[in-house]
Amino acid sequence: IQTTQIMGSIQLGIQHAVGGLASKPERDLLMQDFMTVETTNFPSEGSNHTPAHHFSEFKFKNYAPIAFRYFRDLFGIQPDDFL
Repeated sequence: IQTTQIMGSIQLGIQHAVGGLASKPERDLLMQDFMTVETTNFPSEGSNHTPAHHFSEFKFKNYAPIAFRYFRDLFGIQPDDFL
């Protein structure tokens, strides 16, 4: 696997994960939020939930997305700062 494919796949996964959180309402943080792991498949041709891309098919695991959104908000980190 080439470095550019790894970097591009990670960037696409982060964009999808953070963008998907924007549509979820904010709520109080729960202990179970720290245990959540979301796995998303990214086929090259795209899907109903993922865009098409020129990389090989890959899976992206998003660990504790609600918890990390809470901490980003708490510390004033805007999504644009790391996207």
